[in-house]
Amino acid sequence: MITYLRNIVIISPFLNSVITATIIHVPQDQPTIQAGIDAAADGDTVLVDTGTYVENINFNGKNLVLGSLFLTTGDTSYISQTVIDGDSSGSVVTFENGEDSTAVLSGFTITNGFAPQGGGIYCAESNPTLVNLIIIGNEVPPGSFANGGGIFCFASNLSLESVTIRDNTAASEGGGISCGGLSNPKLTNVTVTGNLAAYGGGIACESSSPTLENVVISENTSGYSGGGIYCQNSYLVLIHSTISVNAAYMGGGLYFYSSAPTISNCTITGNTAMADVTGFGGGIYSENSSMTISYSVVSNNVTFKGGGIHCNNSDAVFVNNTISGNTAYTGGGGIYCDDNSSARLVNCISWNEGFDEIFIASGSATAFYSDIQGGWIGQGNIGADPLFVDSTDFQLQEGSPCIDAGTAFFIWEGDTLINLPDTSYEGNAPDMGAFEFGVVSISQIEYLVPERFALHQNYPNPFNPVTTLRYDLPERSDVVVMVYDILGRGVRTLVRGVEEPGFRSVTWDGTNDLGEQVSAGVYLYRLQVVDFIQSRKMILLR
Repeated sequence: MITYLRNIVIISPFLNSVITATIIHVPQDQPTIQAGIDAAADGDTVLVDTGTYVENINFNGKNLVLGSLFLTTGDTSYISQTVIDGDSSGSVVTFENGEDSTAVLSGFTITNGFAPQGGGIYCAESNPTLVNLIIIGNEVPPGSFANGGGIFCFASNLSLESVTIRDNTAASEGGGISCGGLSNPKLTNVTVTGNLAAYGGGIACESSSPTLENVVISENTSGYSGGGIYCQNSYLVLIHSTISVNAAYMGGGLYFYSSAPTISNCTITGNTAMADVTGFGGGIYSENSSMTISYSVVSNNVTFKGGGIHCNNSDAVFVNNTISGNTAYTGGGGIYCDDNSSARLVNCISWNEGFDEIFIASGSATAFYSDIQGGWIGQGNIGADPLFVDSTDFQLQEGSPCIDAGTAFFIWEGDTLINLPDTSYEGNAPDMGAFEFGVVSISQIEYLVPERFALHQNYPNPFNPVTTLRYDLPERSDVVVMVYDILGRGVRTLVRGVEEPGFRSVTWDGTNDLGEQVSAGVYLYRLQVVDFIQSRKMILLR
């Protein structure tokens, strides 16, 4: 007779708390992991002994904890010793029945999955927690929507922490991870390496809002766009992360299309977008997007045009970045602007190799209080050797002309590009570049938070059919962003709810709350938060 142990106290390393649970042991109480899940109820724990389990498991809507002995011991060796092998017979693990964050998968190696979507883990309309996993050697073969070699998530807000996603393959999007359908995954302390896909070798996201913190994305390959990350119609937040040694046709490190990424305290280095006559954006390629990058290093990337960053019909704001050592064989060693792009730099260093430091094929680039090789017209700019420590360490040497040469406050065409309290820098003024003199690493710099509420001019404007509205929140707030017609009648509610502080953005596609296309004309958009209200005009073309 099988006996289940009840009311056992488990010390859970990932929950950092003590919980009371029913324990079902595999294989002692149940012969397989799936049998353990089937016998469990919500809140139970299925605890798996070491070994290789050849099966494809489904949580079947149960909010339970499935873990190896790592769960009770904290010994990381159990992660590699406890293997779920999909035997090339489908996704290894499936969440598809509305599981919430209390559905936990912890302490396993997930391998040998082979499925139309989500070779390792398939997650649809569910919000599980994945912690302390190795997801390796899974595959999605050619076919319709062949996405997510390691993980596929659709309409899901899953959480990943201390997970390694390695050597997975997807024929279409997301060799490591693919997310779509308004997914909002959060990745913390995650490594995505050695994965392969046509789009987004490491990560691909469409119509989603991923948040990545302390993430390493390296040595991934895309046949087309986004060696490290591919984003389309998405809002990406990337903090304290490294994007390195990835390769693609366009956007060796990062590729953005119709997206609004925010990147802070990151290193984007050693990536390659084909260096022949077809490669664009060694580090970053941005098209039809609105991008904000701060306190980051873009270095030693290689391509044909736009060694560091290539902007195509995009709006880009750069604050306290170091763009250096990148190579472009024809134009824009640091930044290449095309198709009416707008690049604005404050407190930046751009010091690269290539034909013209900032190349403007179409559009504009404005710089203030920045050190740009060859010089650049604009208030506070210089063109002197920044005196880096060396070609891979972009901290400033003592005596660098960039020390105390930046600005703490600057407004350009109605937009507050920077507004820093005097406690956020050393000396009389901020330094140019990603590092204050004497700071050891980017991780020592706090994530940039706006000083005041603000609503910025939409971009592009006029537009057809999509535009991006940007706004600043200095504190956690209840936010409403609405679109009105010229008579003041409500057209579309874009944001309603509580949001965290930061530089935020939302897109409008020219439809009303019923999803119907509205006519061309002048519209108003308004930000309302606490006692702050601000409105601006925009023009929709048809």
